[in-house]
Amino acid sequence: MTAKQESTFCVLPWIHSFVNIGGEYQVCCTGEEHDNYILSDVGHRLNIVDTIPVDNIMNTEFMKQFRQQMLNAKWPMFCKRCQITERDGGTSRRLLENFNYATIIPELINNTGSDGSILFSTICADYRLGNICNLSCRMCSPRASNQWNNLASKLIYQNNLFQANYRLSTRNNSWTSSQSLLDDFRQKVTTLSYLHFAGGEPLISANMKLMLKICVTENVAKKITLTYNTNITCIDTEILNLWKSFKEVKLLCSVDAYGELNDYIREGSSWKKIDSNLKFLEKNAKLYNISEILISTTVQAYNILYLDNIFFYLSNFKNIIHIPNLINLHHPNYLSTQVLPPRLKDLATKKCLELKQKYASNVNSQYRYLLDNITQVINYMNAENHSQELLDIFFEFNNYVDRITKKNLLKTIPEFRKYYVNTK
Repeated sequence: MTAKQESTFCVLPWIHSFVNIGGEYQVCCTGEEHDNYILSDVGHRLNIVDTIPVDNIMNTEFMKQFRQQMLNAKWPMFCKRCQITERDGGTSRRLLENFNYATIIPELINNTGSDGSILFSTICADYRLGNICNLSCRMCSPRASNQWNNLASKLIYQNNLFQANYRLSTRNNSWTSSQSLLDDFRQKVTTLSYLHFAGGEPLISANMKLMLKICVTENVAKKITLTYNTNITCIDTEILNLWKSFKEVKLLCSVDAYGELNDYIREGSSWKKIDSNLKFLEKNAKLYNISEILISTTVQAYNILYLDNIFFYLSNFKNIIHIPNLINLHHPNYLSTQVLPPRLKDLATKKCLELKQKYASNVNSQYRYLLDNITQVINYMNAENHSQELLDIFFEFNNYVDRITKKNLLKTIPEFRKYYVNTK
């Protein structure tokens, strides 16, 4: 791989299969907000119900051109988030995946046809089995959580507060219990090394449990690393026992703040339950084959001033990674850190820099990138000037949601009081 190629190449379009919430095939989850749907050669979005062999999907003109762009040292338009992350000094998913699969990259490139075609085997697969969830997080939508359906129906839609696609509170998720899903999975399961589930909430998905059982009955579980994005509010004993059959299990636990603030952001969650589950999983990690527990924190206007609390909380664990995986919220933009007024941005910058200095010696080299991501958080927040219009929408949105959920933004985050706009 040339030096130019190294600046844009990502291994995922060569080895990865991603099925999103509606059964759509996409390039990967990181760029899903950029509509990175894999298109057929006649231009329609490919879906799992189309029952097309995965090798054909990965060799559509869309995917061949996608790979050619990378090999020609160009950033595909769908890879914007990784590009921004790297621009801001963070470690993108692209860089992490290239590191994980570094040994096979030369062979993958050498075996790529001049037209971008490949002989495809699914090494890693990612499934989002519908939008069934038990939470309605503020930055989420009906698309990713059915718990938003009731909340969204009560919201007053005006001033483009909710984008039209977020108002689609119902979708046909029959594919998640279809033969098409099982056929798709059986195509891939014998070559898998990594299997990832997210949601909705994957740990309450009966279909996810069925797919684990297929891995066991096909006698391939022992070679598969199983990974999850989970809100860690629900633990199923049968699933825990299935994990024992796999090579290892890694948990990326979505926790956006400590205590009351987490429950404010992630409506329906209970900090007491989250704390109890994390302590249980740490204590029983070896029993249930769990090799890694990492907290994933979506950094947004709600929590950037309070990241120190989650860092301190994690320092009390022995085996849970002490530094959270900080991920900037890009959409909806009126909840991102970029909406903050200059004074709050300055305060957040100061607190983040203090965190990086304080915890510099508290992480080993394997997870150093997690600490480096603090720089990315700062740079992303300050990349755009404050927009009063977006801040007004932020307050408008929270006024509506607070009224429905009987919560109070200013009680939870008093720093906003000076800038508060009452839109009730």
